[in-house]
Amino acid sequence: MPYRFHTRCVETSNDKLQAMYDRKRPITFRTAQRKIGQAHLNEVFPFYAPGPLTLATDPYVEYSRSWFDGRPCINIEHSRIDHIFLKPPD
Repeated sequence: MPYRFHTRCVETSNDKLQAMYDRKRPITFRTAQRKIGQAHLNEVFPFYAPGPLTLATDPYVEYSRSWFDGRPCINIEHSRIDHIFLKPPD
């Protein structure tokens, strides 16, 4: 199942964020896209839809994988705001 948007850094606790940062590993846009799905990325980041700049080509967006609140996550850092996507429970 694809990862789904859960929260932003400004909407959660510092303890949860720090634990996520401690375990984060960089990934590529393609990995994030594969795990989340392009349609869901378009929902969360609609301003990229008209182009020409996209999530894939924006040099200021970073992607990582980690754990958040005990679940695997993908973090997309856009404009210094963490957008946290969680893997659904099995």
